[in-house]
Amino acid sequence: MKKIFLFLSFVLLLNAQEVSKSIWEEVFTFLILKPIISFVIGILVGAYFKKFLKFMKKNLFIFGDKISSKNRFKGIWETVFIYNDQPFNEKIKLYVVFEKFVLGIIEDSESKYNNSVRLYGSIEDNRITGEWYHPDEDNNHCGIFDLSLEQNGRNIIGTWTGQNIKTNPNNGTWKWQK
Repeated sequence: MKKIFLFLSFVLLLNAQEVSKSIWEEVFTFLILKPIISFVIGILVGAYFKKFLKFMKKNLFIFGDKISSKNRFKGIWETVFIYNDQPFNEKIKLYVVFEKFVLGIIEDSESKYNNSVRLYGSIEDNRITGEWYHPDEDNNHCGIFDLSLEQNGRNIIGTWTGQNIKTNPNNGTWKWQK
């Protein structure tokens, strides 16, 4: 407000006959036109930003913990699978995206594979299916999985199938617990 008052005082001090047309255009632009344009743009951006936030909250779950059957997959899971008659344990953190896709990251600070992608897939009802792979590039183990969320929402059980370039296909049970 002070800037506007100082600017107007300066303009009034000038002789009206000596003031060029360009100064009056600047006064009009800066004091009238720009605030109106800024106000209109602010209203439009605000309206679309609210819609954007609603979309993010509904589809990406980054602003809250909306519980749906698909979102129940989200979280850190203790997993066990059997390979060559030997059990292997992992912690995997599942992320749910757009209530349709799942991404699994190894969540174990003691593992050299911490924060490595372990699997990705799609969600349909209480099932996730997709592809998994071992993060060790020398290992080259990869395959597919089919997992189902149990009614209690704390257990997932299913199967995995896979192979690497050195072995025949393997398969087994994959158990998950929250």
